Amino acid sequence: MTAKQAWLGSDDEILITILDKSKVDDENPLGTPIPFIDNGVSSMKLFRDDSDVVIADTADGDGKLSYDNLGNIVIALGSIDSTSVAKDRSYEMYIKAYSVTKPNGQTIVHQKRPDSNLSVTFN
Repeated sequence: MTAKQAWLGSDDEILITILDKSKVDDENPLGTPIPFIDNGVSSMKLFRDDSDVVIADTADGDGKLSYDNLGNIVIALGSIDSTSVAKDRSYEMYIKAYSVTKPNGQTIVHQKRPDSNLSVTFN
């Protein structure tokens, strides 16, 4: 499990990198970073697993969620609406990536995936 901290009222960011573990080489012994943009990803959404509420959406353009071509996903939740979460509580989260070929989204981070799950505690 990847457990991260988010401080409400801050500019702190959470960085996670998604690797393709089937593509290992000398330069990337743990796996090759997923090239989200080259793979046609057009947007991503971060959800609370317990309620399926969207916490962040790249389509909003507010900087709370972003991704790049190096497998990185940046989550900046310091300015999240505090009615969406409780302080000092941990939430399981999941992330879906959307593209022309995956209009309903492909779940890329989820608690049922031991190699790519995410828990965020709000402080």
